[in-house]
Amino acid sequence: DTDGDGIADYLDKCADTPAAAYGHIDANGCPTDKDGDGVFDYLDKCPDTPAEARGFIDVNGCPTDKDGDGVFDY
Repeated sequence: DTDGDGIADYLDKCADTPAAAYGHIDANGCPTDKDGDGVFDYLDKCPDTPAEARGFIDVNGCPTDKDGDGVFDY
């Protein structure tokens, strides 16, 4: 377990998992993204982003409101 994520190297498909992701990895040793928004769970500040918002999220995994009108872009 070279990267220390708890997954043996011979099973680990993501051999360089960052320590911050520990606790948020799958059986393959890869960081998870449970809401499917493209932002790994350990970085996601909005972990329950709805599917309709995909394509309209920021780097934190939160829906965007680029014009500031209080209505999400999606």
